[in-house]
Amino acid sequence: MELSLEQKLKLLQSLRSPANIVYYAVMPLGDMLLILFLTLKLGGWGVVAGWSWKWVTAPFWIPLLAAILKKYVPLVKKYLTLNEKKEEPPIMNIEDLEM
Repeated sequence: MELSLEQKLKLLQSLRSPANIVYYAVMPLGDMLLILFLTLKLGGWGVVAGWSWKWVTAPFWIPLLAAILKKYVPLVKKYLTLNEKKEEPPIMNIEDLEM
């Protein structure tokens, strides 16, 4: 059975309705690792129990540090290149000009 154009349009509109949209909650890998490491450290389980707190919290601060560096390193480079002393062209004397 072939659907008419109107039936096809109604079907497409019904598929686009908000009731048919499925939302997935996705947790970033770093957040999952942080929760896992914290749980293992506080519970005293496994190898993670002997780790320093610096490494347990690394999934939080390493991406943060990378984002800060990504933003500010180019700004520092630009600032340093703007402050470099540029060579000025030599000043010509009147005697150097031939008439």
